[in-house]
Amino acid sequence: MIGFENPELMLLSLLLLPLIVRSLKFRPLKRIIAILTVLAAFSLITAAAGMGISAEETGSEVAELVLVEDQSMSSQLINKEDLEAEDVVFDRRTVNSDRENFDSQVENLLEPNETYLFVSDLQTDINGIDQSFEEKNASVNLLREEMEEEHSIVIEGPDEAVIGAENSYTAQVSSTNGTTSMTVGKGEEVIYSGTEEEYEFDLTFDEPGYEQIWAEIEADDVYGENNEYFKTVKIREKPELLVIGGEGSLETELEEFYEIDYASTAPEYVEEYDTVLMKESQDNQELRNYLIEGGGLVYTGNDYNADYIPVNDAEMEEETDAATLIVLIDISVGAGEYGAAEAAKSISHELVDSLPSNTRLGVVAYNDYSYDVIDPVLLSEGREEAKDKISRLEPGGPTFHDRGMRGANSMIRNNDIEDGNIVMLTDGKISDLAERRNVARETQREVSRSSARLITVGVGEEFPRELEEEDREFLTDLAERTEGGFYVEGHSAEQLEFTFDAGDGAGEMNPLAITDSTHFITRGHTTEASIIDMDGSETKSGANELVETVEGQPFLTTWRYGTGRVAAFSGDNQDMEELMDQDPGLAGRTFSWTTGPMERDKWIEGETVRDDFRIYSREQEEGFVRQSEERYYNELSHNETGFYEESGVEYSVNYRPELQQLGYNEEVFSEFTVNGQVYQPNQIETLYEQLDTQEQTSDNRIDLRPYLLLAALVFYLSAVSIRKRKGLA
Repeated sequence: MIGFENPELMLLSLLLLPLIVRSLKFRPLKRIIAILTVLAAFSLITAAAGMGISAEETGSEVAELVLVEDQSMSSQLINKEDLEAEDVVFDRRTVNSDRENFDSQVENLLEPNETYLFVSDLQTDINGIDQSFEEKNASVNLLREEMEEEHSIVIEGPDEAVIGAENSYTAQVSSTNGTTSMTVGKGEEVIYSGTEEEYEFDLTFDEPGYEQIWAEIEADDVYGENNEYFKTVKIREKPELLVIGGEGSLETELEEFYEIDYASTAPEYVEEYDTVLMKESQDNQELRNYLIEGGGLVYTGNDYNADYIPVNDAEMEEETDAATLIVLIDISVGAGEYGAAEAAKSISHELVDSLPSNTRLGVVAYNDYSYDVIDPVLLSEGREEAKDKISRLEPGGPTFHDRGMRGANSMIRNNDIEDGNIVMLTDGKISDLAERRNVARETQREVSRSSARLITVGVGEEFPRELEEEDREFLTDLAERTEGGFYVEGHSAEQLEFTFDAGDGAGEMNPLAITDSTHFITRGHTTEASIIDMDGSETKSGANELVETVEGQPFLTTWRYGTGRVAAFSGDNQDMEELMDQDPGLAGRTFSWTTGPMERDKWIEGETVRDDFRIYSREQEEGFVRQSEERYYNELSHNETGFYEESGVEYSVNYRPELQQLGYNEEVFSEFTVNGQVYQPNQIETLYEQLDTQEQTSDNRIDLRPYLLLAALVFYLSAVSIRKRKGLA
């Protein structure tokens, strides 16, 4: 078949028609010359249009596999083999998990109904990618090849400390394979030397200034820069904290870091304190003056009438109906032990007994099958029946969490329940039989399909013992896959009575979310805390709302009152017991921000060799460039890791974070390989055999442009030759 790459250029041939008509009127010799000239021009036009002859040929049947290679630094350690197969066509694509938008990269290369083979260590956040795979009906597989030996070392712990406070640090080795020895030290002192992969240690500092903590490993590997880690700790005097209000548990948590005094109201000498904790609102001019002149205040009360507090009172939206609740009870016995199943029954019994009468309650039990114990019914009518049927459940059978979730979802659908809740009581363990059938992944998928909020309650074998970390993480992950879902320990299950209580809505569990990650308090911080008791407030104009509930109620709000710093917690109780139990770091950062001595005359910005380092000063110095009011800087350059000092400020430079986590991230294998699996190199033929095949067609095209250009040249030279021979030139 004759075709053209640029067929629109053939329209130029229409310009030759007048020349052809005119040439017919010439004498024979000139007519020949004119026709040769027209042929030369036509040959050039068809060549420019990309004339060619193509023929489609059908060959053997082949399969297509999309091969996705990760270009991250840690994935470069994978010994990537050249994959070849006689009847498989590889569509090669690349991603880079060192970049923050890894999920977007993957989504952009997805096509419906394709099979993918990833070559990556998956050392990145893949949260939500599995849903994209599901939507595209993709089959996602991972090739687990051998990796070059590589080791890294890192020290986790605070960069600032106060005199006398105990500070916890962890030195941790990450490896692709093999073992190495680690040495940890403080200054010239060696603290530890051994082959443990993780070493935890506590340090207390006696004098203000700087302390250097370091760790190193012995390794002959690819990257040398990650064999050392350096941490500079700034130590300062304990700041002084004034507590206005009654003594409570919050100060017990703070006394290690603050010198604490108590008062019923702000005294005249309040300016002597670095920050103030106020548990009850007061209209106090001494406190106003203190804040205007640069003091700090943390407010944990529930009355927001004072003008220096950054939030106002607001009415809470009332709820008149109690929840619709499906209690999902794990009655399996795993390895033959009955303790967890009996404890799950006991907690379920107590929960049903405590819920308000207008709660709609359904009960599902499960082991290797699910059983509808009681269909949703108002507890005013069916409380005793529900309690009786729960008591008569007989534990037994292996554990299939996915079938339990499927039964709960079915009960919700069959009863047209909207805004439902599932309370799943289990130890989170999976029997050997269920493990072989990949029940963990199937349970995650079933949870993702649920329209209800899932609350998981961890019930240990020897109740109320807490679960093992692996089981707790599994149940937490399940709950957080649903909107508003959360995990509680079995011994804290009494919280659920408030969560599902009817009335003013204050009993709802309110997950928190950071809304401003640029502030000192929240920069680099994440929270998974949930608060039951919210006061009901609204942010004042000019204030910064840093943390709020997922429904938009402010929880932590800050602003400047004069030159002072004010932070208000508009939830939890006066001692912030729920927050201190779940996320004490958020409270600690808040107190640090309001504390005056945090204002430094000089400081360094930059952490790793890839960063642009600057030293900042509040005063003009030689070589410093003015950036803004009381902010001057000087550029610093660092190409090597280590400890440094500049203008009296000590700091550390470390290696790039891309080289910190090494080896395959096995924890995400199950979530990532949707409709697929992990293959070793010697198993890859199995994947090839499962691929759908199709007839391979090839389009053999003969490009006529060289021949047309040659013809144009022949026609043109022939016309010129005739003209010269006949004396017509």
